[in-house]
Amino acid sequence: MNAGTSPDRPHLSERQRACLEPTKNMIVSAGAGSGKTLLLAKKMGDLFCQRSASGSYQGIEQVLALTFTRKAAGELRTRVYGELLDRIGTTGPGPLKAHLRSVTEKFHAARIFTIHGFASGLIRSHPVASATDPDFEILDHAREAVAVRNAIRSTLQRRWTDRDPALVRLLEQWSPFELRATLEYLLRHPIELKELGETADSEDILSLLRNEQALRWAEFRSNVEGPSGWLS
Repeated sequence: MNAGTSPDRPHLSERQRACLEPTKNMIVSAGAGSGKTLLLAKKMGDLFCQRSASGSYQGIEQVLALTFTRKAAGELRTRVYGELLDRIGTTGPGPLKAHLRSVTEKFHAARIFTIHGFASGLIRSHPVASATDPDFEILDHAREAVAVRNAIRSTLQRRWTDRDPALVRLLEQWSPFELRATLEYLLRHPIELKELGETADSEDILSLLRNEQALRWAEFRSNVEGPSGWLS
């Protein structure tokens, strides 16, 4: 058996080896520091060592990995590169070793992205089909929060100027600050917002909003006044 595929892996547990089964899709759920990134790096190494239906090895552009954060993407990139170097060192002369060397030489083009990074690349590559300005930028959390807050304030001010009956009714229930905080929360939690939008009865909507507002304030008080809170 060629060392490039590392088939036995005695240093891995039985469950870890099962996760690397090439013919199956796997979901791995484990805590921090349990070796998920290491396992994924080995999985990607295996993919680069596999031949396609045409008999050629998988190229750098044919393997895609997505993460949630830039930190995770950077760590995975480092691990995969190290995995490839290890395999080059343990693989005898031949087509596979030459292929792995080629992959490492082109590794700057490895398709290891955050979800946002991958999606933005697709949109920029197809601006007409996506109907999106290719010069758009992805907001970080701080700028996103400011943009959402400003949008809510301007909308509420416009509705108040027009004396929108719905807004007047909401302000009978809460202060402007409480209303803005609840709306900010809902905009950052699209599932709850979707459920709210599917509620036809206006009394039910108000009840749901009150519940969300109560939960947010309870959470805030816990953060401030709890054993590990800001004021403890």
